[in-house]
Amino acid sequence: MNTIWQFNQAHGPEIGKEYPQVQKTVGGYWDISAPIGVQNQLKDDFFPNGIPPFGQFKLHANANLTDVLSTAMLPIRSTLISPWCKSVLETFKLGQHWFFPVELLTPSGKTLPYYVFHFNNDCSDSIDFSKSTFAISEYCWEDFEMKEMGELTFHNKLEYYAFMDDRKGRKGKTISPKKITLDTSSIPQVDIFYLYRIGAVVHIKDSLRQALQEARISGWECEPSWVVS
Repeated sequence: MNTIWQFNQAHGPEIGKEYPQVQKTVGGYWDISAPIGVQNQLKDDFFPNGIPPFGQFKLHANANLTDVLSTAMLPIRSTLISPWCKSVLETFKLGQHWFFPVELLTPSGKTLPYYVFHFNNDCSDSIDFSKSTFAISEYCWEDFEMKEMGELTFHNKLEYYAFMDDRKGRKGKTISPKKITLDTSSIPQVDIFYLYRIGAVVHIKDSLRQALQEARISGWECEPSWVVS
C-alpha cells in the first residue's frame, strides 16, 4: 500500500503573522467572467495558452518569505513557489503541469523571481467506490458544531455526483470523504494529484513528501490523507 499525504499551505509561526501571505496583486487580470482572466485559465481540465495575466504578487508586510507561499487568489491546484521548490518538484512525476514564471514584490520593494505551479492530474476515474466511504454530517445547534450522522457508499462516480447535486434532498447535510480507495491498476503514474469534486485537497505520494522535507522546503505542511491505494 502506498502512503498518500495531503499537501497544505502552512499556517504556523513559520509564515509570520499573516495568512494568507499573499493577499493582493499589482496589475494582472482576475475578472472571473472573462475567458482570459486568471481564474478561467486555471480551471479544471483547461489548458492555459501562455502565461495567464497574474501581474505581480505582493507579499504581505506581516508575512515571512517562504518557498511555498499561501495566496488568497489562486485555486487549490495552483501554488506560488520559489525557484528552489521548483527544482525539487521537477525531479518527480508531475503529470500534466506548468511552471509559470511570475514576480513577487516584497515589502522592502525588492522583486523576486517565483513560479506558479499548476497541475491537472484528476484521478477521480480511479476511485473504487465499492471500497470507499463518505461521512454524512449535520449541524447541531445545541453544540454549535457539525456532527457525523453516519456513513454512505456509492456505486460509481455518477451516483455520487447526482447525490451531491441534490441539495434539496440532502436537507442541509454535508458529505465529506472518509476513506477513498484508488484502483492501483488504473491510477495514473503521478506523484501529485487531486480528486475532482471530492475534497478540495492536493494529494502527494510519500516519496515527494520526503524530498520536500529533506530539501527543507518552507511554507508547507502535510497530514495523512483519507486516500488509500
